Amino acid sequence: MISSLSPRRRAALLAAGLIAAGCARRARQAATVPASRPPEASGASPAPARLTKSLIQIGIVTRGEHLTLHPNGTYTLTDQKTGQSQSIESGKGFVVQPGDRSRYLFGPFELQGPARLSPKRADGTMTVGQKRYRGTLLVRPNGDATFAVINELGMEEYLYGVIPAEMSSDWPLEALKAQAVVARTFALQNMGKFQSDGFDLTSDSRSQVYAGVDKETPRIVQAVDATRGQVLTWRGETLHAFFHSCCGGHTGDYGSVWGGGHAPKPLRGVSDKYCRASPQYQWSAYFSDDDILAALQRHGHAIAKLKNVRIREKDSAGFVSTFRVAADDVSFDVNAKDFRNWLGNTDLKSTKVLQIARKKKGYTFLGRGFGHGVGLCQWGAHFMAKQDKDYRKILVHYFPQAELSPYHD
Repeated sequence: MISSLSPRRRAALLAAGLIAAGCARRARQAATVPASRPPEASGASPAPARLTKSLIQIGIVTRGEHLTLHPNGTYTLTDQKTGQSQSIESGKGFVVQPGDRSRYLFGPFELQGPARLSPKRADGTMTVGQKRYRGTLLVRPNGDATFAVINELGMEEYLYGVIPAEMSSDWPLEALKAQAVVARTFALQNMGKFQSDGFDLTSDSRSQVYAGVDKETPRIVQAVDATRGQVLTWRGETLHAFFHSCCGGHTGDYGSVWGGGHAPKPLRGVSDKYCRASPQYQWSAYFSDDDILAALQRHGHAIAKLKNVRIREKDSAGFVSTFRVAADDVSFDVNAKDFRNWLGNTDLKSTKVLQIARKKKGYTFLGRGFGHGVGLCQWGAHFMAKQDKDYRKILVHYFPQAELSPYHD
């Protein structure tokens, strides 16, 4: 059994301010994930080994402070260092916070190593912050008074939480099936990408968005189950499959958009008439001179006055690769993907910019599409499914000559 703190032990910790600090900050006990990952602390606990190779590990919190976990059902809490275990029941929250020396507190329990939380029933879930998760959870001290929380579950169950976060669950079923195949392929191809952090993938857009249990619907489960184990391959290898919201009439070439040389045939881009009815097909965005100047200054350009912004170079699909900026007495090139991120990638929706128009005290960018443009165009898949195209035809269109192959987890 994991030892619960004695009254004397608890009093000592209260005197040291370790428990009181957590109580005083209950308003911010939800898990927090920063926009960028700081360097791993040298005192971090080693990543707990996965139970079997058939499981995928998702980092749902990378550097959380004073987490609160709420079991929905009975769980077994196991200290991975000592092997001691304790049954914990639903109906209460367990605050995770630093203890003294190399130990930490999980509610009333003191632990020495990473904790594994295993549901005793298959339908058990754990609430972390505002989201519920199925499967096993691992809580790992980072060694700097923060904690990582890792969700360990099967690939198909993981996809139940990915598909509704990346595509509307009320879209046509065949589009959802196509999304499931691409998301499964992406996950398999990127397994272990964040191994140095102690998990396979993140739960945000650095990998693909994973929302846990709460967005699951019967249609999402149906789409995933109908394509169970299916992935895209090219010449016997798992394809680097991607997806985006809207391509604006032609998907991008992988090599052109991200570099890396000659792209395989399925990733060279295709003409796409299907997404023309998308609300993201055409757009305009206005940025003031001050907005553009500030974005450039924040990223190392020591300039005082903006004179002009124009398109310098495009690829064959219409995506801008380079913008040319004139400021003060100099002109310089800016990578289009960087420029989009600096201005905000939900405002400058794509690098498929058709025209830049000078306006009073700023510029209007006229463009098409939303996202990086490589791989599956989600809006195109939506309208293909509306025209009774099944998911196999959708995938053949966006990934020509790729094969649909079985993958068994």
